[in-house]
Amino acid sequence: MGLVPADFPERLKRRGLKVSAFGDWYNAGGNADHKAIVLHHTASAASGSPASDAAYCHHGTSIAPLYNVLIGRDGSVWVLAREKSNSSGKISSRALQEAMAGKAGSVSAAARGLHDDTSANQNLFAIAYQNNGTGEKWSAAMLNAGNIVAAEALKALGLPHAGWVTQHRVLTARKIDCCGDACPQNFQPGINAAMAGKPPPTPPPPVPKPKEYAMGTVIPVQEAGKPVSAFRFLNYQNEIRTVSSQDVLILVNMGAELAGGSVNKGYSMAQVNQIAKSIGAKVV
Repeated sequence: MGLVPADFPERLKRRGLKVSAFGDWYNAGGNADHKAIVLHHTASAASGSPASDAAYCHHGTSIAPLYNVLIGRDGSVWVLAREKSNSSGKISSRALQEAMAGKAGSVSAAARGLHDDTSANQNLFAIAYQNNGTGEKWSAAMLNAGNIVAAEALKALGLPHAGWVTQHRVLTARKIDCCGDACPQNFQPGINAAMAGKPPPTPPPPVPKPKEYAMGTVIPVQEAGKPVSAFRFLNYQNEIRTVSSQDVLILVNMGAELAGGSVNKGYSMAQVNQIAKSIGAKVV
């Protein structure tokens, strides 16, 4: 049977986490055979404390326990149940089989057009992050703790890598967790790093958003020493378009149009400035 061992809370503590375990955690929940891990967010109010959310998820509803482990906003870990939790409901059998084969992805069931045709709470070890799911920031402490908890659960269940970790939104088109707009869409790299005892990989730097002007912004794309051959244009509707000298250049902004360019050459900065001026944009 796929169940974490009695010393699971101690394993988490040895990884440097602040861990609280409910007294009945070892026997809490129905019969289970965990073959994959599923990540959730609680969708609870941002003002709620980790302790209050943990209590609710453990015994505060008729279908409790809702999850096996709760990760608090502050990085605290609450071990709720060892056996089955009632978290996922109806899900896609295809996405479930992928997760149980170690091939879970991060693309949502909705994007893949998957439909709910099964349920498998008894096979999914559920970890929930304390987050409202509507844009609340995900703290580094919470993400780090979640990576470690998932890594230790994988090891305890005999699962070799984070391909066995899925998300609720990957299993069913009904849900968006994890996550809202402010957390990583793919948790697997951080979990794999935690399994190896390494820090999580550094996320790529955010792409700076061009400053928007009243009439739009033209941003030249230029290689050193060469004429400008392409532009990114941020128009008044906040749409980004890319056009190059491979085609006749047409930039449209609030009804103003300019056609020009050549299939044989790029644009000089003087031409860029002329284009920008003619459509009421500023070159940055």
